[in-house]
Amino acid sequence: MIQADGFIHIEIRDDGIGMDQVRLKEIFSEKNEHEEWGYNNIGLANINMRLNLYYGSDYRLCANSIEHEGTTINFKIPYDEIEVKHV
Repeated sequence: MIQADGFIHIEIRDDGIGMDQVRLKEIFSEKNEHEEWGYNNIGLANINMRLNLYYGSDYRLCANSIEHEGTTINFKIPYDEIEVKHV
């Protein structure tokens, strides 16, 4: 996580089995048919939709995946939207 240019930049990586670009597009597609997958694989699309609704055009999500190598998800949210609490 990095704070720069008024945004918080977050990167999440895994070294799992990855996926091809067709599958990656299916996951983020607005036409994602939840019934087809039995309500599986909706997590990333749900997160993307909710953060986009909350932050609007200032929010960005980028996903990259390579089969048998892993997946990387990058997103940024406006820093001024985050309330910092001191405990």
